[in-house]
Amino acid sequence: MQFSAYPRNIRDILSLPRQHIIPRYQREYSWEKDEQVSEFWEDLLKQINFNATPITVKDYFIGSLVLIGDDSKDTTFYVIDGQQRITTITILLSVLCEIGKELHQQTNIDEYKVFSNVCYTFIEGTNNETLSKFFKLDNETPKPFFQKKILYINKDTEINPDTIEEKKLNEAY
Repeated sequence: MQFSAYPRNIRDILSLPRQHIIPRYQREYSWEKDEQVSEFWEDLLKQINFNATPITVKDYFIGSLVLIGDDSKDTTFYVIDGQQRITTITILLSVLCEIGKELHQQTNIDEYKVFSNVCYTFIEGTNNETLSKFFKLDNETPKPFFQKKILYINKDTEINPDTIEEKKLNEAY
């Protein structure tokens, strides 16, 4: 078995037409809103200089992401380590999509709609060969809650969390 390491940023990982699957055997999403999610958010905010014009952002190391797959040919990768972080980042992107949509509805300023759409390109991808849509992060355990409540561009507001994992995902969102 051959192992390779590649330096990538989140934009690189989520902008490619690749699916990242969190297999059932991985532990459930366990980050607490008032602990790990809040700390992650605060760390991200510290990297942004809001006083600069334009706003600048420092590099931030979120940790390693361990994937199974061949970087040169595969479009499906299995997340072995880093699922809490990549899930939380996907939740953040989904929230940003919603904020952009709401701001566009309130102000009719097209830049908010563009912002929302750009954020969504990191959540949903298109297979280049079949043109079929797929979510770039597929968590096999909390289906269909994760997809309907967090990933879809048009959220299912009627679905409620049942499991502890779904409740943690919902709280993080």
